[in-house]
Amino acid sequence: MIGIIGAMQEEIDVLLKQLTGEKLYTYGTRKFYAGYLKEKAVVIVKSGIGKVNAAHTTTLLMEHFDIDYLMNTGVAGGQDVKHNHVVVSSNVVYHDVDATAFSKNKYGQVPNMPESFFPDITLMNNAKVLLDELNIPYTQATIATGDQFVYHPSQIEKINQVYDDIKAIEMEAAAIAHIAEIYHKPFIIFRTISDVLGDKDQHLDFDKFLKKAANLSAEIITKYIEKFVWIA
Repeated sequence: MIGIIGAMQEEIDVLLKQLTGEKLYTYGTRKFYAGYLKEKAVVIVKSGIGKVNAAHTTTLLMEHFDIDYLMNTGVAGGQDVKHNHVVVSSNVVYHDVDATAFSKNKYGQVPNMPESFFPDITLMNNAKVLLDELNIPYTQATIATGDQFVYHPSQIEKINQVYDDIKAIEMEAAAIAHIAEIYHKPFIIFRTISDVLGDKDQHLDFDKFLKKAANLSAEIITKYIEKFVWIA
């Protein structure tokens, strides 16, 4: 079974409309929609925004369903990319964790956890093949996660002082990858750019481009499952 997580309702609505044989499960305050997407067994859930919500939801997903791997769909702020450009995770990091005062921790590293979380290589390569076939502009790059909507130049500058290859910044991916690491589950992250970091109208662009970007990200998930997934 494939676990599919989106932070907001807009990020999962397109997928839910295509779900067949749907069964609803409620654990805590989270609703899990199990069924079939392109005849493949999936469970879809909205995590809510932010790292704690994402980690909590992913843990519930792992504990209550037999998950083979995780797919995270949604939108992000982009750097050096355009609206509706897709970023496929080459790795995922926290941009707001600092435990460097202790031992040999790198900036962004939670103690006793990896400095960076890496997606499954097969999932990642398949994603690139699919996006090439669909002729969708994409970049394979680092996705950075933190509990803030990054828009001010000073925020961006601070992050870029530490990382030089970030193309997408958002609020859930690293927490999802973190839980995947704990449970030893493969994952892949797709982010479609809804707003471009540093644009003077970035906060307005998020709402303006959210639905279109979320729909594109969900479409990629659907086509990926149709083409590459053999789990019935």
